[in-house]
Amino acid sequence: MTFTIADFNPLEVQIIATAFVLLWFEVLHVGIRIKKLLYKDYWTYRKPWDCRLCTHFWIGSIFVIFFIFTQQLENGVIYLALNFVTSYTYDKLQSRTNG
Repeated sequence: MTFTIADFNPLEVQIIATAFVLLWFEVLHVGIRIKKLLYKDYWTYRKPWDCRLCTHFWIGSIFVIFFIFTQQLENGVIYLALNFVTSYTYDKLQSRTNG
């Protein structure tokens, strides 16, 4: 049995994006690992690697764009708005750990 992005509804796509970002920041610490490779002072705040809102929004947008192209183009604005609301809510809930 194979799954495609069209088998999921937009809310499930946002949950997948949130889980991916949680793995990025909380489990694998990908941002810190990338900064260790690129910079000497890796504890300073660097926008593309440390911004939870940006990371969640762009990953969610990629998932939403795949969803739009495979299922429903006319609801694209609603899906992107849902992506922004989910990203903003996730960022505010995690703001205590943002540094």
